[in-house]
Amino acid sequence: MPGKPELLFQGPNLGGVKYWRAWDIAPEGERFVAVEQAPVPTELQVVLNWSEELKRLVPTYNWAELPACPPPTIVVTSSP
Repeated sequence: MPGKPELLFQGPNLGGVKYWRAWDIAPEGERFVAVEQAPVPTELQVVLNWSEELKRLVPTYNWAELPACPPPTIVVTSSP
């Protein structure tokens, strides 16, 4: 028989959004899980010339100078 309803948590967004809820109860009924909303960012970083920064941070290779890989060996056998 169900007991008296009791408030477990209080806070924003525990109701979820239009198509899903932000909480659930484990199948055995012993655990309760809620998703917290991350705080809204107060700062936006814009990186100009990011491709140049990427070139500086990531090593590049001259593929023409790398040794060539030998062609694969294909062995064909006939079954008895």
